[in-house]
Amino acid sequence: MSLLITLTTDETFNKSIIEYKNDLKKDINTSKNIIWFKNQDHLISLKFIAHIEPEQIEELISLLQDSLPGTGFVTLKVEEVNYFPNDKGKSLVTFLETSKTFKALNQKILKATGIVGFDEDTKNFRPHITLARYKNIEDKYKEIPELNLKEKGISKSIDLLNVEYEKGNRKLSLIARIDLVN
Repeated sequence: MSLLITLTTDETFNKSIIEYKNDLKKDINTSKNIIWFKNQDHLISLKFIAHIEPEQIEELISLLQDSLPGTGFVTLKVEEVNYFPNDKGKSLVTFLETSKTFKALNQKILKATGIVGFDEDTKNFRPHITLARYKNIEDKYKEIPELNLKEKGISKSIDLLNVEYEKGNRKLSLIARIDLVN
């Protein structure tokens, strides 16, 4: 089983992301091979584990339920829209500002996943929401239109999602939701 730990965007913030994405779609030649993420899949990935045993999931849920409440809600503010992991990447993403609460949450998740047997990521934590993936790097925007959101978003919980692939399509199902606010 594969596990994805995410923050889910609030409804108002998600609507703003959807509007921006729809505006981008209008400006793109339909012959370009771009895979747009589904609107309900605007998730902020915190940790992906390619293979995890059911016993490890149970232990991880218990650890997170003990350590995460009281962390507080996470403010979601777009820093920039760009390519992931760098300008040569094929994924178009919205990078989010990393607040103290965001960093503290990430550290608690890394600690819990370490306890159940997974190494800490050595990569810099850069939260983002994936909007699209390009099959052909030549189809990418030369200049990405700016995203100006009037409001910040918030997230009050994390989701632990089972990740399955059916005929190349990613299917997510909720295993557990853990509140960040008491």
